[in-house]
Amino acid sequence: MSDKVFWSLLGAEVVVWIVLFVLLVMPKMSEYDSVTDKLRKQQKSLREYSKRVDRDLPTKDLLEAEEKFNASWEKQLDRAEEFYTSRVSRFEEGASSDLSGWTAGYRDGFDLLAKRYRSSTGLAAEAELPFSIQDDLADVTKIVDYERRWKVQSHLVNLALDNRGSEILELVIDRKTTRGSRNADEGPSRFPVSLKMAIPGNRVAGFLGQIMKHPFIDYSVEKVAVSKDRQNLLYDVVNEVSPEDGDMGEPNVLLLLEMQVHEGAVLASSESERG
Repeated sequence: MSDKVFWSLLGAEVVVWIVLFVLLVMPKMSEYDSVTDKLRKQQKSLREYSKRVDRDLPTKDLLEAEEKFNASWEKQLDRAEEFYTSRVSRFEEGASSDLSGWTAGYRDGFDLLAKRYRSSTGLAAEAELPFSIQDDLADVTKIVDYERRWKVQSHLVNLALDNRGSEILELVIDRKTTRGSRNADEGPSRFPVSLKMAIPGNRVAGFLGQIMKHPFIDYSVEKVAVSKDRQNLLYDVVNEVSPEDGDMGEPNVLLLLEMQVHEGAVLASSESERG
């Protein structure tokens, strides 16, 4: 056999082996690598699994408990949304699309409030009230805003009158100031309230608590200041109250409250909040 024939046969045999390697061996190697990677991942999972305590293992009871918890959480979210939606509705209750009808009812309500304040505090009919009526009531689209501010004013005035011996010095609602201005990107709308009053010292904490416990007006207190009027420290200058009222001549202090009233926008629940 000549050298040329020998090398030709050898080359052909090498080509055959290469073809067989590509067709038979390489697929098996790829399959082997795939199985090896899968086994490595399973080994890692088993190691993490072995570190878990019994109560964390995904048993049937645990899965059922998680399902019950998620269902309960959904119900709590629904109740919370319903609660805050109800607060918003009650804050707006009384507003209507009839501006003239609403305005007439509002003015009657304000007159009754002013009459009660003068009667309870002894303020003369010709003396100026420490709180004012809303005078710009021309925009029918703002009736809800007018109603909210009236509810806040009525609440604070009546609350002050319910605390015997108290007197409002100044109540200002939604006075526009540069410091209190907000834009639409800063979150839900709110409006400022400033209250200055004289109140028996032992009633301050209870008065603040009564404000914060309102069922649908959401107050947030930004500033509280209490000071003693020098004149009221003299025991011959005190509010005259009956013994059963519990004050027993407690001297008044001056109370300043600066608050924000949130107008109660309820944000739509997100999927992340619901798990």
